[in-house]
Amino acid sequence: IMPNGRVDVLFPNKYDQNNFMKGGKTYSLPTERSSTNYSLKVSSDRGREIILIVASDEPLPFLDSVTSQFSSIAFPYLMNDVRSLKGVIQNSMTNQNWNFGYTYFFANYNPIMGSFQINADRSATVYVDGLPRGTNPVTVDLETGDHWIYLENDKDLVYGPDIVHVSAGYTTKNYTLKPNYPYGYIEVTCQPNASVYIDGEMVGTTPYKDFARVGQHKIEVSKWEYHSASMTVTVSEGKTQTASFILQHKTEEEIKHDTNVLIMILGGTLLLIGLLVVLTMID
Repeated sequence: IMPNGRVDVLFPNKYDQNNFMKGGKTYSLPTERSSTNYSLKVSSDRGREIILIVASDEPLPFLDSVTSQFSSIAFPYLMNDVRSLKGVIQNSMTNQNWNFGYTYFFANYNPIMGSFQINADRSATVYVDGLPRGTNPVTVDLETGDHWIYLENDKDLVYGPDIVHVSAGYTTKNYTLKPNYPYGYIEVTCQPNASVYIDGEMVGTTPYKDFARVGQHKIEVSKWEYHSASMTVTVSEGKTQTASFILQHKTEEEIKHDTNVLIMILGGTLLLIGLLVVLTMID
């Protein structure tokens, strides 16, 4: 990844087209399979150059546009803007197991560095200059200047993309994630307070308020020793849909029945664990 954001592909290339690698083995470029003893040189551009490695147990579909150019270009570039890289890789490899690694160096200058701490109101993966840097809170050492930042989590909540300026010293910023889809809000109250399930997934306890996709949702509340209750609501964009519940206490017989069922489930689980331990010892 060049200082100007262009993404060049170093490997595979015209001379080294076989990019199948064996685990546990160290490789260097050019590989022993290369048809030409080529060399790689640092460009004259001033800035940070990132070397990104993407690995998968299947061929990498996003490289098709690159390999098709090997007849005329030795080292084709993948794209002009690194900000598109995340989407290109993820969208082309949705059904594959893959991972990545990276390193970087500064070409033709010694930068002034700053520490930048990134916090968010929810757990999210933090991307800086197109590369994931972990789950917030994240502290990264960056050269002073402008950097591209993006946060996302598995609930389709995001912040950015945005440009932030990093200064020398230590900087902390807090971000609020918002949905990347049309949304409103669901607010749930209950007497007594109870666990909240939306569309079958536990999302918290009452009092509860959070984002929700536009459309219909089933809300259920439950609490030990009380009868569960549910209702279906329709969320409109930008609006808050409220759901209020008053739970009815169970009878002593119903509570006793629930307790016996719970004991039976726990007993069965412990028995299964015991059998697995014994089988493991026998093996």
